[in-house]
Amino acid sequence: MKIKINWGHGIVIFFVIFLASIGYRVYISSKMNYDLVSSDYYPKEIEYQKQINKINNAAGFKDQIKVTQTKDSVQIEFPKTVGASIKKGTIQFYRPSDKNLDRSFELKMDTNSIRHLSKHDFVQGKYTLQIDWSDGAKEYFWEAEINF
Repeated sequence: MKIKINWGHGIVIFFVIFLASIGYRVYISSKMNYDLVSSDYYPKEIEYQKQINKINNAAGFKDQIKVTQTKDSVQIEFPKTVGASIKKGTIQFYRPSDKNLDRSFELKMDTNSIRHLSKHDFVQGKYTLQIDWSDGAKEYFWEAEINF
């Protein structure tokens, strides 16, 4: 028995497939977890001018800070003059898709102004690397995207 499909059947089949794909996409998107960047975003927004000043202070280091990956580690390398002058600082790996995967480390450099971090502390995926430091006189903030 041969089934003949005319244009009316084609339109119905198209709409059924279209609605099923929309329903599937709605179902998948409802299961995804979208965390806010920060739960206390309003007070942080008020303090953002200070953050803008930090970013402007670090603008000269944009191409000088190098992030390299080996099989087992991530290396963050500062220029020697900058690394020697750092008094305090933090390294934050922010994971946009899951705040439970965020990692924070103290910015402690070795004698070559390099900070080594083990890759075993991370899950594969995209992170935003945020480095916040001070030399005692000025504060700095530098940011880059990194994939593991």
